Amino acid sequence: MLTTKSRKRDAGKPPLIWFSSPLLPSNSCLGVYRALFTTTEQAQDSDMVQVLRKRQLKPLTSKPPPDTPDGVPLPSTMTSPQIFLCMVGGGHFASMIVSLAPKLGRKSTGAEERQAAVIAHKTFHRYTTRRKQGGAQSSNDSAKGAAHSAGASIRRYNEAALESEIRALLTEWKDLIAKSQLIFIRATGSSNRRTLFGPYDGQVLRHNDPRNRSFPFSTRRATQAELMRAFVELTRVKVGELNEADPAGAQSAQTSDQPSSSSSKPPTTRPTKPAP
Repeated sequence: MLTTKSRKRDAGKPPLIWFSSPLLPSNSCLGVYRALFTTTEQAQDSDMVQVLRKRQLKPLTSKPPPDTPDGVPLPSTMTSPQIFLCMVGGGHFASMIVSLAPKLGRKSTGAEERQAAVIAHKTFHRYTTRRKQGGAQSSNDSAKGAAHSAGASIRRYNEAALESEIRALLTEWKDLIAKSQLIFIRATGSSNRRTLFGPYDGQVLRHNDPRNRSFPFSTRRATQAELMRAFVELTRVKVGELNEADPAGAQSAQTSDQPSSSSSKPPTTRPTKPAP
């Protein structure tokens, strides 16, 4: 039976929630990212285990649904919980809607394995950043005034085109995003956040949406592969060793693999040259 590990007072809110079990060693715990739980669920420590059990979903059936004779499940037929992931920055945009219920696939050896069920995905890329100098063209224009070079004009056009493409995609996915339980967004820079959150007519994403989450770990360039890596990282259970009774011992255990700062060989002193 899993139980949540109690936190010390004024310990803050770490990104992981740790669970203990009598089936594990006394110093071993299972960690799940806090961002996967709603604010209401996080406030109910006693029911956290029950919430976690409900998240353990069976794999999606491989049988074709009635309205798809070709056997390909359409987004309208996906009834399992889903989340929306989005990254934008440096002229790169990637978005994905993934079902929380896995699908069964087969390895090259023929053995079955669970795989992520992607409902929809899309990526865009436009040349919008200033090479070697960094930063978006709009940010440079705001700070130093509008530049009149050919490259600056191209970057301004690409920024407007990228903004239009992103907002059109969000409008197209409006129903899918509305059905998503959680929304994970990484938008670097004020211009990118303005592209997603507006305000503009018919905007889909809102600043005050309680489903909004940031990625609780570092991410790289916005690509489909990076979104899938982030999804796997979010949904994979972590195994850790904790020792609340002896923080110093826990710290030394974590740093035991690092090379020691002191050496077994005693230090030697270099003789100094006598003054004349």
